[in-house]
Amino acid sequence: MQRIVREFSISEIPIINMCYSNDGTRFFASRVDGIVQIFDTQTGQELFSLPAHTGAVIGLAMDHDDKMLYTSGTDGELRVWSGK
Repeated sequence: MQRIVREFSISEIPIINMCYSNDGTRFFASRVDGIVQIFDTQTGQELFSLPAHTGAVIGLAMDHDDKMLYTSGTDGELRVWSGK
């Protein structure tokens, strides 16, 4: 039987996408309001918010060594952010 191991209440704004850092220490949640929230995976504590796009953030990915975060939005932009 499957069960919920941990649950985070991270936003009242709808989350569209999420991804984890490859080292497993952070997770990223993209929202309909253009914000990407970055969290500590152990505590669920928000580390910071990134105003990434003027529209919803629909794509979200980390590169293989966790140095870059890639986002795409409904504003038609693809952006590359420093992941550390």
